[in-house]
Amino acid sequence: MKIKKSVFSIMIAICLIGGALLGAVLTGRPSVGEADSKQAKITATGTGIVNTKPDQAKISLGVLTTAPNAEKAQQQNAALVNKVNDALSKAGIAKDKMETKGYSIWPEYNYPKDGDNKPPTISSYRCSNTLIVTVDDIKKAGELIDKAVAAGANQVENIQFQKKDPAPQQREALQKGCKEARLKAEAMAKGLGVKLGEIASVEESSAAVPLSQNRYGSMMKDEANADLGSASTDIQPGELEVSATVTVVFNIK
Repeated sequence: MKIKKSVFSIMIAICLIGGALLGAVLTGRPSVGEADSKQAKITATGTGIVNTKPDQAKISLGVLTTAPNAEKAQQQNAALVNKVNDALSKAGIAKDKMETKGYSIWPEYNYPKDGDNKPPTISSYRCSNTLIVTVDDIKKAGELIDKAVAAGANQVENIQFQKKDPAPQQREALQKGCKEARLKAEAMAKGLGVKLGEIASVEESSAAVPLSQNRYGSMMKDEANADLGSASTDIQPGELEVSATVTVVFNIK
């Protein structure tokens, strides 16, 4: 008898819950999730930009040698690279500021004339060694390039300018982006005749300092000196632009 009463009580509870849900549907009362999805919102995106001067440079230097065989090309290359490293060290560049980026040896071919039924033959071998040098004093970048070329470097691929610590500029750019997003949202709200409510969500895009690059081609030491004499390399880094984009969603009152 007690079991029947318990079952009967459960059935009554289920009916009451079902009736409440049915009543909510019939009267059009939305649930919490539905109410939030129907909340009118304004979405605005703002971008903050901060210009700053770089305080660090990364110089890509290379040594390219050519010889009748691979061993000779490698030996000549190693000797020149050692001279370049010594010259940079004497100029104040620490060993941990010099990093090998790439190293390769490959053959050069002589191809037969059209119609000759002959395979191509190896004419020589080339050896290339690329070094990345980090310079903390940008004013010395041109001087370091000159010393590296004088020691045997015959390729200067590019120079990348950057900030050692870009965090302060990134935060400033984010703040500017947030302010611009609010100003845009306020302008839209005024145009629509409504008022902004609480912030529903905020999303930021990554704020990064782009690398400003100066590119150079292959520069053989004897050709450069023949044209320039004792002229020194002048490096002008310019400015970096730090940007951050923020998307803000506002509820409408």
